[in-house]
Amino acid sequence: LAINDGHNSSICTYKKGEINFAISEERSTRQKNYYGFPYKSIDYAKEFNNLKTNNDFEKILIYRNSLIDFFAFRATKRSKNLPFLYKLFNRIIILALQKTISNYPRIVNSIEKRLPKFPIIFYYSKVLNVNKKKIVLVNHHLSHAMSSLVVNKNSEKQLLFTLDAEGDLESGTIYKFENNKASKIYSQSNFESLGYVYLKTTSYLGMKPNQHEFKVMGLEPYAKRDSKQLNILLKKFNKLIWVDKKRGCIKSRLCLSGGNFENWMNIHFRKMRFDNIAAALQLSIERIIKEWIIFWMNKYHIYNIRLSGGIFMNVKLNQKISEIPAVKSLEICPSSGDETTVFGCISDYCYRNNLPIFDLKGLYLGNEYSNEEIFAELKTGIYKDQITFEKIKYIEQLVADLLAKGNIVARFAGREEFGARALGNRSILANPSDVNTIDRINQMIKDRDFWMPFTPSILEKDIDKYINNPVNMFSPYMAISFSTKSKALEEFSAAIHPADKTMRVQMVRKEWNPTYHKLIELFKNQTDIPGILNTSLNLHGEPNVHYPKDALKTLVRSKLDYLAIGDFLVKRI
Repeated sequence: LAINDGHNSSICTYKKGEINFAISEERSTRQKNYYGFPYKSIDYAKEFNNLKTNNDFEKILIYRNSLIDFFAFRATKRSKNLPFLYKLFNRIIILALQKTISNYPRIVNSIEKRLPKFPIIFYYSKVLNVNKKKIVLVNHHLSHAMSSLVVNKNSEKQLLFTLDAEGDLESGTIYKFENNKASKIYSQSNFESLGYVYLKTTSYLGMKPNQHEFKVMGLEPYAKRDSKQLNILLKKFNKLIWVDKKRGCIKSRLCLSGGNFENWMNIHFRKMRFDNIAAALQLSIERIIKEWIIFWMNKYHIYNIRLSGGIFMNVKLNQKISEIPAVKSLEICPSSGDETTVFGCISDYCYRNNLPIFDLKGLYLGNEYSNEEIFAELKTGIYKDQITFEKIKYIEQLVADLLAKGNIVARFAGREEFGARALGNRSILANPSDVNTIDRINQMIKDRDFWMPFTPSILEKDIDKYINNPVNMFSPYMAISFSTKSKALEEFSAAIHPADKTMRVQMVRKEWNPTYHKLIELFKNQTDIPGILNTSLNLHGEPNVHYPKDALKTLVRSKLDYLAIGDFLVKRI
């Protein structure tokens, strides 16, 4: 069992060479980006693996190993089984260390190396009620780095790049991976964190930090490149953050994780247009990270790279990296925020102990509900009087027919996807060729900001007709955007960024999701379009649906045309 109990709290389990189950706690708690201990998810994991107690897991891997970080930033208020004196000591440590960490980073890092890990192990053994010998701690950024290795293995030397806000006193690392071993070659302090720059700018613009960074990214193409304001802001960012040309480290004039950067924003962003701020941030981050990656590729002459950490949820940044001429191959951890650190914990443990670990084949790793369970909810659940339903023999054919006729259909089928992206099993689907679909979906349910695009799911065999793919990536997780060809502008007008015409595509492989692949093929048979618009099945501000009743709630409280759930087609009364 691997556990992330911070933000985007999650778990996964490993058995017989594969990650066989993974889920985020937000799904069952219905709290977006849930922060805290994943009690319910662990129960699901035990049920899936036919285990009775936490002690039945052979090992329990935790995504952190810094005592200072643990006490100062990660102490969980919701945890059970902890003695009162432990909680009191924890609060004292937090108050004592917060100012010290902000003001004396080098001293703190020096102290950290000498501190024991047993208080962390004691904490988790108490919370989980397991033997301390079962607990294994994995460094936060190592778990990020190793998570990128669970997709499309490559026997050549690799550079593993990580960037996020912070974790275990770091905001970024580089690992060299060869001969099945990872060795750290670079560490970025949490005081020069690009993740915090993005997070705090998101907050400055009136959006939710740690949640709406993608909206800031989506704004960037709308800013006019000849704008005087934009160019002033770009120069200010150039003076604030840069890459040291001799050592390849990311440097800044002030501490980016504390109040100093907030003061800088209040001075330099004042009276600036919001789209210019967003564009200056995105373009500066792209420039800095590209320079950083190029330096280290050239230093080690390794051009196979992998990306993970919250910063690399930025699909436009990932596209710019893929377009670096020197890049030979690029792999991106699917849903690369802290939720997938659990994959990295498993990956690291397997490589260290010479255990097999197979490539992920899709992220369909969560709960599944049978037709019998779904029927019971339809027949006796709280929404029974607000719906009508019928069982359909060939549900994919009917859904394809409805989509071809212009209907908007929610789909709840098979095992739920893990991570931030809807990949067809808990999705809202539509015909991608009608640009009016954007307004219809927003009015029905999504209420997305006007500048934010929807995305397509396209059959793998047809993808080359629609995108430019400089490193020939297989991209099944919506982790990167691509520039588009003219055919895409014609057939996917509702699933392309309106301003820059890029497309964050999900490539659909038949072996990974046969029923979803079949649905798209049936839609293609009627329309000659080998893909559909796909967005997450949720009410605005909520996590993606989890229980059948969540899907029914979403249907009843929206204006969706239909819900296909299991083998049933449901409509509102």
